[in-house]
Order: sequence, then structure tokens, then C-alpha cells
Amino acid sequence: MRCLFGKRGMNLKLKKMKLTLLFSFLIFSTVWAESYSQTVSLNLKNAPVKKFMQEVEDQTGYFFLYQDEVIKKDSRVSLKAENEPLENVLEKFGEQISVVAEIAENQIVLKRAPLPLVLPAQQPERNINGFVTDENGQPLPGVTIVVKGTTTGTITNADGEFSLTIPADAGILQFSFVGMKPQEIPVNGRTTFTVVMEAETFGIEEVVAIGYGVQRKSDLTGASERLTEENMNKSVATSPVEMMQGRVSGVSIVQNSGEPGSGMSVRIRGSNSIRSGQDPLYVVDGIPLDNADITPLGGTAAGINQSSNKNPINFLNPEDIESIDILKDASSTAIYGARGANGVVIITTKKGRRGEGTINYDGYTGVSQIRKKLDMLSPEEFRSYTKPDGTKLLDLGASNNWQDEIFTTGITQSHNLSYGGGTENFTYQTSLGYLDQEGIIDNTSMKKLNGKIKVSQRAFDGRLNIVGSLIASHVEDQRAPVAETGGFEGDLILTALKLNPTFPVFNPDGTYYQHAIDQRNPVAMLNLVDDQTLTDRILANMSAEFEIIDNLKYKLNLGFDRTVAERRVNQDKGLTYLTNKGEADINRVTANNRLIENYFTYDLQINNDHRFNFLAGHAYQFIKVSTTEMNVNGFEVDDIKYTNNLQYGNFSAANVNSSASERELQSFFGRINYNYLEKYLFTFTSRYDGSSKFGKNKKYGFFPSAAFAWRASEEEFLAGAEKLSNLKLRLGWGMTGNQEIPDKISLLAVGTTPSANGYFNGQLSPGITFLRTPNPNIQWETTMQTNFGIDFGFFDNKLSGTIDLFNKSTKDVLLEIPAKAPAATQTQWQNVQDLRIINNGVELGITGLLVKKNNFSWELGGNLAYIKNEVKDLPVKLIETGNASGQGLSGTRVQIITNGQPVGTFYGMVYQGLDANGLSVYKKDAEGNAVKE
Repeated sequence: MRCLFGKRGMNLKLKKMKLTLLFSFLIFSTVWAESYSQTVSLNLKNAPVKKFMQEVEDQTGYFFLYQDEVIKKDSRVSLKAENEPLENVLEKFGEQISVVAEIAENQIVLKRAPLPLVLPAQQPERNINGFVTDENGQPLPGVTIVVKGTTTGTITNADGEFSLTIPADAGILQFSFVGMKPQEIPVNGRTTFTVVMEAETFGIEEVVAIGYGVQRKSDLTGASERLTEENMNKSVATSPVEMMQGRVSGVSIVQNSGEPGSGMSVRIRGSNSIRSGQDPLYVVDGIPLDNADITPLGGTAAGINQSSNKNPINFLNPEDIESIDILKDASSTAIYGARGANGVVIITTKKGRRGEGTINYDGYTGVSQIRKKLDMLSPEEFRSYTKPDGTKLLDLGASNNWQDEIFTTGITQSHNLSYGGGTENFTYQTSLGYLDQEGIIDNTSMKKLNGKIKVSQRAFDGRLNIVGSLIASHVEDQRAPVAETGGFEGDLILTALKLNPTFPVFNPDGTYYQHAIDQRNPVAMLNLVDDQTLTDRILANMSAEFEIIDNLKYKLNLGFDRTVAERRVNQDKGLTYLTNKGEADINRVTANNRLIENYFTYDLQINNDHRFNFLAGHAYQFIKVSTTEMNVNGFEVDDIKYTNNLQYGNFSAANVNSSASERELQSFFGRINYNYLEKYLFTFTSRYDGSSKFGKNKKYGFFPSAAFAWRASEEEFLAGAEKLSNLKLRLGWGMTGNQEIPDKISLLAVGTTPSANGYFNGQLSPGITFLRTPNPNIQWETTMQTNFGIDFGFFDNKLSGTIDLFNKSTKDVLLEIPAKAPAATQTQWQNVQDLRIINNGVELGITGLLVKKNNFSWELGGNLAYIKNEVKDLPVKLIETGNASGQGLSGTRVQIITNGQPVGTFYGMVYQGLDANGLSVYKKDAEGNAVKE
């Protein structure tokens, strides 16, 4: 679609108007009467069509709308008129270039002049009729309907209705309309058609999700990215996070391990904290999810007792997702206040479309293998090795490649079935999905069953809109004894890498050969450890939006999220590294999240030059997480599953534990969007959050933001730059918070410890002592961010992109530091006032539409980001953090926090090579001491 007129500022404005509003104007006779009152004076000789349109727009204030194929590129006109009615001038103009001009409000719509219908003589015919609407159920006048391959056609009337006489052998009807996706519908003998046209988004016209609403991309003032089915990593993604990987600049996604359903670390614009959570806030269908870890603990055996967390949004089916919006800068995320510092990811699931019910199936099967096994000594090479003292290594005669024993080829299959449709006032969409993903380690897998239903009902002439959705999932994780650390004993993978290749798998009697507790048999670990987690999750949402008066709407949003995860770990008594004759662990996590939101929105337009959107609301969220843990050992019987028969173990000496935590968040929020002349855009947001996580003196915090955008491409001085279709400059500033801190750290805690016990009258008496020193002044970490961005587009946005520069500074960083005397405990949680964590960076994203034809399109895109992370004003020299793991390394600090370096900088002795005896040499100072850097 192309629009030509004097003021380019109206070009994009026209494109972004709702098409239902555009064509509803056509049916009002008063509009026609006003249009005929205009007069025009012209004197054009063989002038380009663009020149004619320019002069008409300058004299009348009208502007033209037409599709490229309506007017030939080299068309010229010759017209002379002196105060002549606009209707007459347009009629003469249309005669010269074979178009029909229709006036609606302040628009002149150009259509191709109808061609005479020429049908073969005596060809059999039949009559058809139908009704065409937009996605909102509004009738669409002016839709062109043509029998494919012929000139037989018509257009819909003001009520969206049409009737047409077509050849009896007609196969396909083509429906086309300005700003809508063209459709081809088989006739298949039908005589009645109901067609729903979908809006075709052209880059900046796309509607994107923001906090508590949606907005046209062209009106955005903040830094955000949208992913849809067209540009997600959808092909073999098993979770929504995988669908984002590599698609958005400034977003780093790293998988924690290779097991099916493993957790993924997501960082938006760098690390903002040291001890607090750094994952973004996930919002699914309007419900902010809690980022609490809901992975139950595993077994207690050393080396395998610290397994990695699972993906927090793994319960969602990628096939159910319609769009993912990533909010990156503070002007976008400040509406979420104390949870917006790490960015926000808004996930919207699919909804039903008006029209006949349709069934869709999507499925795939794939295989996965380890890309490359580590190069280790073969059994022959191992045997031939001679130690410096001339002796040989222990050789037990077997020949095994332990990596071959544990790694396998994993097969993945996915099946998804959906059904959806609806009427003018009611839509529905249901889906069922099944995923079976085998891991590359033997006996590991994830099986997931998903179900979703989403319905909407409109009432009271469209003033009330009720939407309800229910997402349910059941996930079965089969895990291997693989841990995040491994210890000196080694988990499954470390054991397979270090174990002597001449050790046999089995003893002569068929039992597993197990050399020592720190030289475990990986095959025995695989087959004698049964680690299964069952996770059931329900996410329910219901919202009701009512238009009280024109443009004033009230919305009530209710949400409920419940997760129950139970992990059962059986470690057989045949494992010799267990000293307790087998072990059973049953650990359970239950999480409940309840939400209620109330907010008003109001749209105000003044003289077509000023547009306002106001938002004001309140939200309350309650979250409770409880855990239970049970460990039983001492099993003497064989061939049973311990977790199903705890009575066969030393049940009277079971270790049992439980915990519970409750969190509340109350919020007041507001936003004002102001649009002046479709060129100057302003956004102001604020949120006032109160969280039970923080000290009684610092419960509430205020988080404001402001942003400005200038659509320079709409200025008159760029009207001649025809190849430039979009140029927008953005500047934003805001403050956001991070409340992802450990629970209850502001409160006093007491309990029993061995050091508190004492002997009285010869008997041991348990004592009570302080476990945590209270701090009523603990508050959220606050991140201040400034962002400058440029959005650009060329060739009708076939080439488009964004450039963003940002600066983030986090203050009030939370650390557990030595407590000042006379504190009852050695450490205390505090906000370190002077400490700053700085992230500076630049992001670039670019997309090009190389080919777009009827059934084929080819789009090429890329993105990159550079982020510098730095710690400043740390009041101590350094803080040692992350530990190494493995033989001889356990407990060694290998990461630090220090001034002038990124968070989590690696730190240790500097390796310089080998000496003459083959021993490692490390950097030393002048006194011969090893230097750590």
C-alpha cells in the first residue's frame, strides 16, 4: 500500500487507523455532502500523478489511499480547473488513468475502474453470496472478490455483504482489501461464504504488548522487541526461552546443562546484582509469574546432591504461544516497578478467530547426539603408559570407553492438535500437546502433556469483553545422577571421564564392579539410581473489560497459578559408595500465586492533533511456597522401589523437614501516553510498590520513568526521501527495582545449632540461639537506566532495524556482610550504599525482506550487542564467590567481585606451563608466593 500526500505525517497515521473505522465513514451521507463542498483550481499539463495528488491535498486537506497496483508508475494527467467541485475534478482524473475515486471523511480512496465482465457463451453459472468482516467482527465494505484466473468479481457493500454470479466450474475465490492479508478460499460447491479478514502488519504498524495493554509499534517510546510465529525459533523448541535464543539483541540465553528441560539463564542487558535474582519477570496472559525455584531437592549422596534447576516456564507449550514481547529499557519496564530491573518478557498465548472451526495438527520427530566426545586415553594407550618411577598403571584387563557407556542417541517427538473458531461475539481455541524428549545420556528424558483452552465473549453491543483461559501441564522428568558440582567423588559425567578404562563393568558374579567411593562405576550409577520428578501446573486467568462511557474502560484481571512438584530419588543399596544400605528421598514443592488487578484506561483525542491514553490501576499478588523433605535409608530388601515402600527402610530414623514462606506485593501504577501530530510521542509511567520481602521501614518504593520519541520521517523536510519509510529517535529514562532476594532476610531468626547445645546435670539439652540478625532497613536494589535509540526503515520497511545505546546503574546492592558488634550473628544482610554495578552497551538489530511472493517469503536478519559490565565503589578489596568442583578443587574460590571488573570475574593462580619434571608452574611474586589474578 502506498499513500502520497503533502504532509508525510499523515501517511503512517492513515496506515495505522483501524480499518473498521476507515470504511465505516463511507456509509454516512453527511460525509459525502461535506466532501462535495470542496473546490479545486488546477492547471496541469502532462504532470505526474503525484503532482496532482500533492496539489489536491494542499488545497483540500484530503489525502489519498490506494494500492500500488491501482496506478501505473508512469501515469500522467492533464487537467485544468478553476474553483471546480472536487467531485468533478476527481471524475476527470479517474477517466484519464482508469480509476474510481471515493471520498470518505478526509480520505480519497482510489480503486481500479471495474472491467466489463466477459463470460464464454452459454457457460453454466450459479449464484453465491457471503459476508466479510474484520477480526473484531465488524463488516468490511469495499472488499474485492474475484474468481481466480478470471475477471469475474465484485466488491462488498456497506454491510460487508456480497453476491456474485460465477462459472459453475469456478475453483477459488480471491479476497483482497487494503491493509488486510489476501485470502484464497476454495469454492468446493458452496454457495454461502463467511470470511474473516486479518490485518496485515507492515513493520511499524504492528501492534505489540506493553505492560497492561497493547500499543502500535510506531507509537513506542521504549526499547522492546516482539517475536511472533514468523521469527521465533519454533521448529524444534521445547520451551518458550529456546524460542527467544539468538533472536533479540542484548538478551543472553545460556542453557545450564544438556539434560531435557534443563534451566536456562536469561540476562537482559547484563548482570545487575550480586546476590539477588537476575532472571527477567515473565508475564503470561497478563499474570506475572513468581521466579521462585520450584525444583525439589535431589538425593543426599555426595557429588550428586546439587542438581541444576529446571526451566521455570517449561510448562508452556511453544505451539500455544502467539507472541513474545521483550521489554528491555526502564521506560518500558518501570510499569512493573520492583520487578522490572532485570527486564520483562510478556508471553501471549493464541486465541480463537471468528469463522468456522478449524483443526490444526503440528508434529515432528528428531534425533540428538553429543557433538563430540572428549579425547581420552584408549585402554591400549592407558596400559602402555609408564610412570616416571618406571611402574605401570593399574590394569584390570578390561577395555571400556566409559563415555560410550553413558552417552546415547536421543529421540524427540512432538505432537500438537488445536481447534478454534467463533462467531461475531464468541471465540474459542483449545489445544493439546505431547512432547517426549530423550536425553543424550542414557535413561534421561522429559515427557510433557499440555492442555489449553481460551474463550472470549462480547456482550452489550461490544462494551463488555470477557476473556478466560486455562493452561494445564503434566511434566515427567527422568534424571541422571549429574550435579552442578560433582565433588571429589564425581558425578556421572566426571566419573566417566576419570575412570580407569581397564576397569570392568561387572564382577564375575554379575554385580557391578565398583573400585572405590571416589572411583564410581558410571554404569552402576545409571542403572541403580532412579530419579524422577513429576510436576503438575495450572495457570488460570479471567478478565472482564467494560466500556463505561465512550473511550473509558475498566478492566478486572484475576489470576491463579498453582504448581505441585514431587521428586522421588531411589539409590539402590548395591551402590557401594552409599554407607547407609540404600536411600530414598521424597521431596515436594507446592507454590500458589494469586493475583487481582483493577485498572482504568481512557483515550482522549483533541482536534485530531492531540491523542492521550491514560492508565491508572491497583494490583495485589499473594505467593506462598511450601516444601517438605523426607529421607529414609537402611533398606535390606531387594527388587522394590524404595520410595513406594518406605516401611522396609529404617523408617523410625527418617529425616524429615519442611518450610513455608509467604510473600505479598501491593502496587499502584499509572501511565500517560501523549501523541502530538503523530510525530512527537511522550510516555510517563510510575509505580508505587509495597513488598513484604523488605524491612518494615522500607516496605514501599517509587519507580518512575519518562520517554520521548520523535518520528522524524513524518516531517515535511523529509517528504522527498521516498526510500526512507521510517525514522524515529527515542530517548528514555527510568528507575526500576529488584525484589528477587532471599525470603525473610530482614527478620530475626532463632533456632538450634550444635554450638547452642549444652550439658546440664549430665544430660544434653538443646539450646536456642540467633540464626539471623534482623535489619528493618533492607530495601530493593534500584536500577537507573538511560536509553537512546533509533528505529529506521527503507523501501516500505522491507529493510528495517534498530540501534540502542544504554547505561544502567544499580545501587543499594544487597550483600551478606560481616555484622558490626554487638550483633548476635557473624553476618548480616545490608544494602551497600556506595556500591554500584554499571552496564553500558550498544545493540543493533536489522531485518531485510528479500523475497515476498504469494506463497513464499525470504527474510534475513541479524543482531549483535556489546555490553560492558563493571563493579564500582566496592567498600572492600574483593569478595570471593563461585566455587570450583572436582578432584582436588572442591571448595576453591574461583570467582570474585572486585572494583573495575565484571560481576563474577574468574580469579586464581596464573598457569605458566610445565617444568622439566612435568609439573605445573604458576606465576609467583618476588617472595616466591603464588599470585592470584
